[in-house]
Amino acid sequence: IEYPKILDLNALIFVLTDFLFKYNKILSKCGSRDGFYFKIVLNNVWRNVVFVDSVKALEYFKKYGPVILFRERFSNTEGKGPDSFIHVEHADKYAGDGSEKYEEFFRSYGQAMIIHAFTLKSLGIPWETAPDEPGILDQLKTLQKVQKSRLSLQSST
Repeated sequence: IEYPKILDLNALIFVLTDFLFKYNKILSKCGSRDGFYFKIVLNNVWRNVVFVDSVKALEYFKKYGPVILFRERFSNTEGKGPDSFIHVEHADKYAGDGSEKYEEFFRSYGQAMIIHAFTLKSLGIPWETAPDEPGILDQLKTLQKVQKSRLSLQSST
């Protein structure tokens, strides 16, 4: 048996946030106030061990062991038609009070967290709050405050 590869989904949140930040800039220039639909597809993931660094995920791994993908291709939703995509609201839904320096970034971060949570859920890995639970927005606001305080500490040094 070859050694398995680690699929670190922690990096996914940063890639998604960067992409969505740029995408939302384009949408705002076009005047669009609509959300969008998404699907994550991972190729060449046969025998990859999935890892994500969150309290619930680590507890899950400790109790049940690692998640190993036994498919060459993984998608967070099944099917090929338009109904197989998941809707994400416009970035304004994830806005704070609008007074922060990094407000646009955190709107994109909120959208990325929804996509990330759906991806983890489809792998059977628990996240702090499921993406379709009412508490997701409260949790995103808390994560935004933590990240904002980290950014302000970094910029002050």
